[in-house]
Amino acid sequence: MASDKSSQPQQVEALDEQGLWAIRQNFEALFRDITSGFSLENTDDSTGTLAVTSGGTGLSTVSAGGLLYGSATDTLAVLSIGSSGKVLRSNGSLPVWSTFTIADTFTSGTVLRASSANTLAGSSWTIQASFGTGGMIYASGTNTLVQLDIGSAGQVIRSTGTIPAYSTFTISNTFATGSILHASATNTVTALAVGGAGTIIRSTGTLPAYTTFTIPNTFATGDLLHASATNVVSALAVGAAGTILVGGATVPSYTATPTITTSVTVPLVIGGTAVGSILTLKSTSGVGTTDAIVFQVGNNGATEAARFITSGFFGIGTTTPVSKLHIEGANGWIIQDEQDTNPTATELDADDSIAIYSKADTLVFAYNNGGTITYVKLALDGSSTTWVHDTSAP
Repeated sequence: MASDKSSQPQQVEALDEQGLWAIRQNFEALFRDITSGFSLENTDDSTGTLAVTSGGTGLSTVSAGGLLYGSATDTLAVLSIGSSGKVLRSNGSLPVWSTFTIADTFTSGTVLRASSANTLAGSSWTIQASFGTGGMIYASGTNTLVQLDIGSAGQVIRSTGTIPAYSTFTISNTFATGSILHASATNTVTALAVGGAGTIIRSTGTLPAYTTFTIPNTFATGDLLHASATNVVSALAVGAAGTILVGGATVPSYTATPTITTSVTVPLVIGGTAVGSILTLKSTSGVGTTDAIVFQVGNNGATEAARFITSGFFGIGTTTPVSKLHIEGANGWIIQDEQDTNPTATELDADDSIAIYSKADTLVFAYNNGGTITYVKLALDGSSTTWVHDTSAP
């Protein structure tokens, strides 16, 4: 069977010295093309360091963990590996290892903090990963920070007793000077504008409101508030001791001599507390002509018991007495018990002053006769019917 020559190994003819030289020349030309960016000479090999401009590092050695960096133009340097926990940072011109250290691992949500000088470590508290616009950070539990979502317009943050929360009520955004906050509706706080000078806050039955009337800013002890004009409250200074408050045509006032045009109901009238106090009854403060002081008794004063009239006469049972003592009507007699003593000259101090009385069963008329008490006597026991006229006291 004929053999296929193409499947047989080819014989390589031995190269002579001239063929080897040609191959070398071709290889060197190819190498020059590949290293055209390097400043290598057409030599058999290269020794030493390769400059940065030639594609090298310009360094003969690099320590374990060292980092190459450009220390200047066309110059590489080695930054030795930093201590455990250091981080690479810039000093503004070169990379450097930080002075501070940082922990190697952290749990999710852990916040870094300086656990000591130049040492960053994970805190014991955590914080949620993201926040919405307007959210506020608060501790929802021990060492746990979360977001409180922004509330509705006008709501305020208040405490629930355990965590902060936005209120259900809303509040106005702005207030004028002097405004007072109040609930104008359920869960709605608004401002009540300051009232006019002297007005005060009162209830309308639903809301607070400033009064229409005004009131003074200061009061002295004992002052009495009163309406001195329409919607104007003023202070009436306390009256002097012993004066009383009376109404006038416009405003009340204190007076020591009040005029009461109706009546006063009192159970007892006292002239004073001193041993020399005097109770004065005066029928009028004018020029009296028909005035009187009347004493009434019975059903709502239906019966007149007695009266003093302008002349000073006193009438019992009559409204027109004609003497100092004038008694009319049934039972108009004067009853007197028997006396134990006789009147003295001091008691009967004027000439012809007379006293009528009974003593020792004797009716006696005693009178002052020029300073001497003289007696007119009549026995009441029937022992004599003769009047005896002498200065001998019974």
